[in-house]
Order: sequence, then C-alpha cells, then structure tokens
Amino acid sequence: MSGNGAYLILKRDDSKKLQSIGTDDEVREFVAGLRQSKLYRSDGLLVECGNCWDPIHRCLTEGRLDRDAGEFPLNHFVLGGKHMFRGTGFMAVLVRPDIVPLVAEMARDFKRSDFHDRYFALDQSDFGRAPTEKEFDLVWSTFRQIQQLFDDAAADRAAVLFTVTL
Repeated sequence: MSGNGAYLILKRDDSKKLQSIGTDDEVREFVAGLRQSKLYRSDGLLVECGNCWDPIHRCLTEGRLDRDAGEFPLNHFVLGGKHMFRGTGFMAVLVRPDIVPLVAEMARDFKRSDFHDRYFALDQSDFGRAPTEKEFDLVWSTFRQIQQLFDDAAADRAAVLFTVTL
C-alpha cells in the first residue's frame, strides 16, 4: 500500500470542523483543502512525506502495515490514531492534542541505529521491495521532519492529522 502522504498540525477550528463532518466525501474534500492551503504551507504546518509513511509505520510497529500494530504511543505516529474516513482509497488519521506530546516524546527518543536495524529487518515480501541505504536515508530524514512537526504540535497543544490517498 502506498501513496503520497502528508502530516498537518491542525488549527483548533479546523480540528473541530473535521471531527464534526458527517460523510467520507466531506472529509476527503475538507482534508484536500487543508493540504492545498497556502496558509498551512507558509506557516510550516504541513510536512509532505511521499511514500515514506509506509516504512516509517512498519519500523515503529511490528513491521506490518496494520493500523492496530505496535504499542502506544508510537503506533500513533502514522496509522494508530482516530480514522476520520471510513471508506477505501484514502486515509485521514487524527492524533488528539492530548496524545501528541506522548508520540512526540517517544519519537524524539528513537535512535537512528535502532530505526536502521528495524528498517533492514522488514520482510521484503510483505514490504514489496528490498530495503536500501539510499531509501533508508530518505525515510530517516522524513521521520525526523515529522518528529519535529509532532514537537511543534505538542508545544501548541494541537492535533496532528496524517492523510494519504492510496
């Protein structure tokens, strides 16, 4: 499963609105608007992560792309939060403001060497390709950008949204 993902630090009003939306179509439209927002981009509230979200989630959980995999709070770094979209082909995963600091702290403590070991231990048949040093460097760099986003959101007591179109 892959697609170009993104993380957003949600402004309080946008977080409330997202949680009040009733249909999947409205969620998808609202999230697309946030992701394309010049304000979110210029304020540093958006991190595009390409398809790095997939190996990041696998490295932080049990190596599987499963939203129920892994232990709290690291499993909330990608897929373990509240799924705001119930259909297929799209994900909008919300991490509440009270959980964001816990995720940020655990991610901050994650060492490159441990991440490297987990990345190269991924099951190639399940992952769909052989891990490479070049991809690892990109994945680690992206992980650190997202980790900083979680730190920033924690400081602001804001929610974080992960979104991807599959």
